[in-house]
Amino acid sequence: MVKELNELIEKKIEKKGVVVAGFLPGSNWSGTAWEAIYLNGCKYDEECSAKFFGLLVCQVLIDRPETWYFIRQDVAKSMIYFIPENQYEKENISEEEKQSILMEKLTNEFGNR
Repeated sequence: MVKELNELIEKKIEKKGVVVAGFLPGSNWSGTAWEAIYLNGCKYDEECSAKFFGLLVCQVLIDRPETWYFIRQDVAKSMIYFIPENQYEKENISEEEKQSILMEKLTNEFGNR
């Protein structure tokens, strides 16, 4: 599962540097690496499986070399992780400006909902 998650995360980094935990596994876990969570780990409980998967994503991101930030927004209904663009780290900008940039990035990714 960790290997599969890291591969998915690598693809997200190449595109935009935004990972939405709830979007990674897809809606049908049959025949995927995540099926064991649903069948064995959480005994067919969808809510428990989603939480378990979310914790797994969090731990995988913690173990990665990049610096990840996170936010929870209604637009995705799950945790949103992102890598700040290089300008965030190089420039001395306020937390409000970072949040504004993030919201613009999320709006571009998911649209206004």
